[in-house]
Amino acid sequence: MGSTQDSAVTTLDTDEEDNPRFTVEELLDEFDLTLDPAPSFPKIIGAILDERALLSNPHFNWLVDQGLLARNSKPSNGWHKMICPLVHEHTDGDESGTGIRIAADGTIAFHCFHSHGDRFRTKEYLESVGQQNGPTASLTATFTWDEPDLLLLEPERGPLPEPPLEVLPPKWRGWVKTTSEGAGAPAAFVLQGLLAVTAAVCGAGIEIQIGTSWQEPGVLWLMMVAAPSAGKSPALMASRRLIRKINDKLKGQNLIQEVKYAHDLHQFEEATVAHKKAVKEKKTPVPLPPKPQKPPHLQLVVGNTTIEALAAALSANPRGLIAIHDELSSLLLNLNRYGGGNDRPLYIEAWAAAPWTINRKNLDKPIEIPRAAVTMLGGMQPEKLREFFDDQADDGLAARFLYAWPDPPTQLPLWERRSADDEWASTAIERIWQSAGTPEKPLVLVIDPRAFDPIYRRLVYLARREEGFIAGFVGKGRGTIARLAALLTLLEWSVSADPTPSTTVSTSALAGATRLWEEFFLPHARAVFRVGGRSPQELRLRKAALYLRDNRLTTVRRQTIRVDAFGRTLDARDADGILRELEHRGIVRPVHRAATGPGRPPAEWEVNPRILD
Repeated sequence: MGSTQDSAVTTLDTDEEDNPRFTVEELLDEFDLTLDPAPSFPKIIGAILDERALLSNPHFNWLVDQGLLARNSKPSNGWHKMICPLVHEHTDGDESGTGIRIAADGTIAFHCFHSHGDRFRTKEYLESVGQQNGPTASLTATFTWDEPDLLLLEPERGPLPEPPLEVLPPKWRGWVKTTSEGAGAPAAFVLQGLLAVTAAVCGAGIEIQIGTSWQEPGVLWLMMVAAPSAGKSPALMASRRLIRKINDKLKGQNLIQEVKYAHDLHQFEEATVAHKKAVKEKKTPVPLPPKPQKPPHLQLVVGNTTIEALAAALSANPRGLIAIHDELSSLLLNLNRYGGGNDRPLYIEAWAAAPWTINRKNLDKPIEIPRAAVTMLGGMQPEKLREFFDDQADDGLAARFLYAWPDPPTQLPLWERRSADDEWASTAIERIWQSAGTPEKPLVLVIDPRAFDPIYRRLVYLARREEGFIAGFVGKGRGTIARLAALLTLLEWSVSADPTPSTTVSTSALAGATRLWEEFFLPHARAVFRVGGRSPQELRLRKAALYLRDNRLTTVRRQTIRVDAFGRTLDARDADGILRELEHRGIVRPVHRAATGPGRPPAEWEVNPRILD
């Protein structure tokens, strides 16, 4: 024991009658354990408890009595290194030693590094060393597989939930349903469009405050995942209709400003001519008025554009913009291909409405945008997902999207379809647009930090349990839920009689946002990441596992994987690697047969019958 372990006073207490209190020192002495270097206290306790149970297990003791196992006395992570005297590869007790512990069914489970494979239990071990009889009949009769990784066999998308429309105010819920049925578009896509438009009309004009030092903008990125003709375009058309009144107003303002600019420019040109004439005639010229500046072009929607043009549009529309794309792949797959890869971090900053500074050789001076708020809405075909994820750096761009991959909608007969009240809906969205402030003086919406704290802590816990793309998505969930809650609060207000929106995010909106993210967006993101974020090795494992299942194979050899499953596109080493990994996933396990002639018998693997059910 290391000197840092206070073993003289630390005790273990348990409710099990056959596990009395022992000091760590007493347990170490009783079982003559050597733990050097000393692991942490919890690992010591786990190892000792496992050792005590192991020494009292009849299967283990019988194996030791038969000379089939010898204890190596270095327990680690619940596995105990053993030497197998009758198997040549396992005579050194080093890496080729055998890990051993008690399985759930009471038999001994092994963890080997060479000819025994990775996991098998008492019956197979006895067969491999030529011993067919154990202390009880159940020793050889009871033998179960490790749990197979059935995710390898699931349909790539899998079943996914419908959106909980109950989180919307009743009138907005009705609009989503009617629009979905009338347009033949999934309700999930219509909901995404509504959320995107609500975010876009706010942008940097609202500030969501959680406590004193955490602020979020009104920005969302939403991706509709579906094959062609699955309802993306009708849903996008519905979202455009929501902002029709705003676009009409902006067009009217642009027309007024352009007419005024043309008039002022004409007057300036006439004054310039008169000024030059007076100078030429040596008369006192009338002072020239300042040259009129071309007015900014007001807009809310942008399409596929360069980063410089987007910056110019943001400069003219400081509250923010929405980029709507039928196919987001045309934008996202080119972020690393043009502009030297510099466009990608700018888009990531736009999700946070962060400042932009753009330097280009063709610009006289840098473009400065104090708050670059860009909401995104668009579609992506499933076959493009892998290309999208292959193009991903570890920068969190994919984690910022809210994904929906719904089932195709039920198509109502044409005579049963009704038109949604788009006039009312666009008026309500315009009301939100008019209530938002400016980047300098935004509408502030406050979330009670005491109400948000349990949500925050839960998501921190979830993020620590995840890895890869989904870990980033969960990490962004805290800010996303806050944004969704603020937008739901504004949607509640848009159908109320109150003249001004509340500055406090409602409890119902916070609960609804949490439910929407956790019950809908999270499982859909998992499906998208599972399909698009699979590594080439993961795809090969899936292909091999599906081949075993679809062909109802009970045993398989390397040649079957290499030739039949993969058409000779793999070499022998790759095929072996796939079988070893399938063993780790509980799909196959090695079959140990005695040699009937010179040389080793061909390596053969048994297929878990669970995957054939």
